[in-house]
Amino acid sequence: DDVSGEVIGHLMKRLESENILDVQIIPAWTKKRRPSNIIKVLCTPEHKFEIINMLLDELGTLGVRFTTFDRVCVERIYENTEIEIDGKNYPIKYKISYIKTLDQKQLVNIKPEYEDLNKISELTGLSLKKVQMFAQEKLKYFYQKLIKEM
Repeated sequence: DDVSGEVIGHLMKRLESENILDVQIIPAWTKKRRPSNIIKVLCTPEHKFEIINMLLDELGTLGVRFTTFDRVCVERIYENTEIEIDGKNYPIKYKISYIKTLDQKQLVNIKPEYEDLNKISELTGLSLKKVQMFAQEKLKYFYQKLIKEM
């Protein structure tokens, strides 16, 4: 409850460069009605103590609670393509996620990678939303093709 936003921002940046799967920082209120933050870090069991030590060191917190969960993830593959904007081609990576059973695959989603969309937005001066629309139009073709193949 006494950690500044700058320290939390620094922690988040450090965590993102470590062996984590995800991090969430959630505003909260403590029992004494003090503003605070709940920090949730998802990591593999072998990195648990490394992350706990980082939290203790960076935050000066008096303790860390941890829980082990079972986790189910869909299968994912990454592909590359290009989108054309104003006559110029820009490379993008996209993720195809699917559920794999013994005899078939069921498509869950096809989505362009944020980092590529953001880079194209910066290069073209277009909003991220507009670049995303260009990418989704291109990926609609791949989606329809994958639906037929699966």
